[in-house]
Amino acid sequence: MIIDFVVCTTTMLLLKIMTPWWWWIMVVPFVLGLVRIKSGWFSFLIGTSSASLLWLASSTYYYFAGSQIVTGRVATLVGLSSPLLLILITAGVAAVAGGIACSAGCAVRSIFVPLRQ
Repeated sequence: MIIDFVVCTTTMLLLKIMTPWWWWIMVVPFVLGLVRIKSGWFSFLIGTSSASLLWLASSTYYYFAGSQIVTGRVATLVGLSSPLLLILITAGVAAVAGGIACSAGCAVRSIFVPLRQ
């Protein structure tokens, strides 16, 4: 379990650093669920935790590295009282996206390789 979490989070982090695309939080958990994870709930847990941790950490880093003004304006634009609440909500959206992607990968795998009880 810990190895899957570390592999997923590290891979997403490296791809996020090397490329400007945000959708790695769905591609990497899908591939991990397709290749390695054998349980639906376990795959959802791994995808959710790794995507939310990565998104929360990077959003917090960018906020404190100088984007307080932009984050505050976006929070005001969507009707939130605090920029930090916006960071938490976006981490929640990333968690759902990563969890569903990893579960989908596990489900696709179960079509081709039956699960052992």
